[in-house]
Amino acid sequence: MNPYAFYIVDSFGVMKQYNLIRLFNIVNANLNSNIKVGYHSHNNLQLAYSNAQTFIELKTDRDVIIDASIMGMGRGAGNLNTELFLEYLSLYL
Repeated sequence: MNPYAFYIVDSFGVMKQYNLIRLFNIVNANLNSNIKVGYHSHNNLQLAYSNAQTFIELKTDRDVIIDASIMGMGRGAGNLNTELFLEYLSLYL
């Protein structure tokens, strides 16, 4: 199998930054280099935005994918807000 991407998913919205970095490092070290790594977060502890920032700033040659939804619509407290994250990306890039 050669999947397009592998996702790290914070299903309950409780992942702290150090957990995200630890999981990314494990995935990054063990996946074929042509497989992209994605991040999908829920915003229960209001960490989706800061974790997404952390995720795209991780040092890697691998392509990364960030999931977001308009106005953060999603289960429970919602997901990463597209409009907020795009503003951050416009300043970051």
